[in-house]
Amino acid sequence: MSGRVATVIGAVLLCAVGFAAGAAGSAWQTREQRTQPWRKIKVEHEGQDGSPTRTRLIFENPKLAVQAVEIQRDSEGLPTIARVALKDGDELTLRYSGEKRPSSIEASDGSRALFEYTKSKVHVSFVAGDGTQTAESVSVPNELRSALKLAEAEPTSTTAPTGAVGGVLDRVLEEAVGTAFAQDKKQDEDPTITARREVEINLDVKLPGGDPPGRADVETSCPPLSCTPVASEIDVPGQKAIRINVSGSLPRSQLHAPKGASDIDPYRDFARAERKTAKYVLPDAAAAVAAVGVTALACKAQKLALGVCVPAMTKAGASGGAAHAILEYQVPTEGQVVTDRAETVWYEEEAREHLDRETKIELCLGREGFARVCTDVMGRPFGSDPMAPVARAVDLRKGIGGTLVGSYFLIQSDGADCKFSPSPKTSGTLRLTFDNEKNTATASLKTSERGTRPNMSCSLGVANMSWSQTYSITATQTFTKEALSSGGKLPLSLSGTMSGNGSYSFSNCRTGSGGSVNCPAGKSDSYAYPVEITGELDLTTQVGSGSIIVKNAPLTTSGSWRIPEEKK
Repeated sequence: MSGRVATVIGAVLLCAVGFAAGAAGSAWQTREQRTQPWRKIKVEHEGQDGSPTRTRLIFENPKLAVQAVEIQRDSEGLPTIARVALKDGDELTLRYSGEKRPSSIEASDGSRALFEYTKSKVHVSFVAGDGTQTAESVSVPNELRSALKLAEAEPTSTTAPTGAVGGVLDRVLEEAVGTAFAQDKKQDEDPTITARREVEINLDVKLPGGDPPGRADVETSCPPLSCTPVASEIDVPGQKAIRINVSGSLPRSQLHAPKGASDIDPYRDFARAERKTAKYVLPDAAAAVAAVGVTALACKAQKLALGVCVPAMTKAGASGGAAHAILEYQVPTEGQVVTDRAETVWYEEEAREHLDRETKIELCLGREGFARVCTDVMGRPFGSDPMAPVARAVDLRKGIGGTLVGSYFLIQSDGADCKFSPSPKTSGTLRLTFDNEKNTATASLKTSERGTRPNMSCSLGVANMSWSQTYSITATQTFTKEALSSGGKLPLSLSGTMSGNGSYSFSNCRTGSGGSVNCPAGKSDSYAYPVEITGELDLTTQVGSGSIIVKNAPLTTSGSWRIPEEKK
């Protein structure tokens, strides 16, 4: 009898083991099927550990709902912003609050999704473009929990059947949890090379008049270079570390070309180190895709049709497939990609040496009702050694003369065939500040905008173009004391500089007949262009308008301004 029982128990155990093994194999096969469409990935990366980095993953499959993911991280390795390019040409922006997983998603229609994470759920709060609010708690699918770094996910096997790559996910999670489109080499024979550095000014801001604390705008300039503050606003008063991104660009034709492989070889280690840094960004990219997927699930539950909703990411495990493909991707650290990057780093170092000179970096603070105050630093941001932090102090006092607030817009026209603008239209707030002691007027304009241009077509094919621009304009004019005190209409002719950084990239690239093709690499440039702001202001009614002309830009750029700000 006992023998028969043992035999039965053994048979049951064998069946159970066989069933579990079969289930595991079936689960792996299902996951592999979901992952396969996402496996063709291209990675572009700039920056090493200890410095700000930019990583862009491109899915080379035009049928996918998500075409690219870009992650920007600070010098401490924390993601600061992510952009997800969609098949339809739209772009989602993901923001972070000091941790690896996103805190919110924004879409071009003004809709937002805000996240609160618990052990196995994400509470998603939606805000539509018209301000309507709703919320949904989503039980996160197990396949997305690791990517979102939730508390213990259910145990899953990452060991693939014989003949497949296995264990990659575990290893990765252990290590870290425009001016032209589709240009061929002949057309882009003189690309722009950009050198970048970061400068820190430790600023002590005081309010000697006993005024209440508040927020102040941060403006920086350093012509002919481009200077943009990492944070555009600060709390005052107090001591603040103001970090400034300094950049400069030169045509490659103005730089010394490498004479051979021996010139490039010293930069290969740098390029390899960059590629190795890129693999630590993969979990951040997977978390970004997972957040898009969780948002899509919440949208489905609430039957929402907002810009932040990507319905295709709820189908057939698409989000999990994308996350697994990212985490299992092996970033190449050898071969042509390293050679190409080493050559680019050679030119960036050449650009740095050409741009190395004594430079005046001006830092200004503006606050409503207070006089604009500035300080400056002299140094060599592109010296062989980075500039050491510099200490400065300023006093914010109630203004003499006042500030008028208005609005502006700039339009950049497309050029010849395939030369599409990476800044088609930008707009923002204009502040015109009068100083009656110095008899001057200073115009301050700034913006940080992005957008997409879907289905851009030219002789080389069709693609979706994503663009981003961050810039500031400062222009001044000096008057006679009588001109400012007499009232009536005041002619304006302010001169200054536009300093900024712009980037663009392509996704869903295809031929005119619809066939899939590889997209060209994206581009990021800095710039500093002369600007003229002209027009007329009625000092009595404080109403005015005029034009803005940006000089020396590669594509025609102009716009207009008005005071007061146009009501929407």
